Amino acid sequence: MSETTEDAVEILDPVVIAGLRDLGGDEFISDLVGILCEDLPRHLSDLRAAIGDKDHAAVMAIAHSQKSSCAQLGARLMSQLFRELEAAGRARDDAEPILTRIEAEWTRVRSALESLTG
Repeated sequence: MSETTEDAVEILDPVVIAGLRDLGGDEFISDLVGILCEDLPRHLSDLRAAIGDKDHAAVMAIAHSQKSSCAQLGARLMSQLFRELEAAGRARDDAEPILTRIEAEWTRVRSALESLTG
């Protein structure tokens, strides 16, 4: 089921989206969304492997880069979850529950982003 534009506002920061529109228009947003939708699933898979291997440095590095990517598209909760994942990697804590939350949030964010690009 796809998110409506109204739902997307709750998931994505409307100020960030407006700023992106002002910066480069809808085509620019569409390009950014395309990149994230192509890259993030691979990063989630890499995170799952790093968590399984207890590779805390990889968890921190991937989480850090994705925290920024999500923030740039206005996915505030997802960015916050990546921040928490980065901290869990730094502290060598169990990151599995946070990754599970990120994967669930990604479903919502992806749908909201796709609703912006038609």
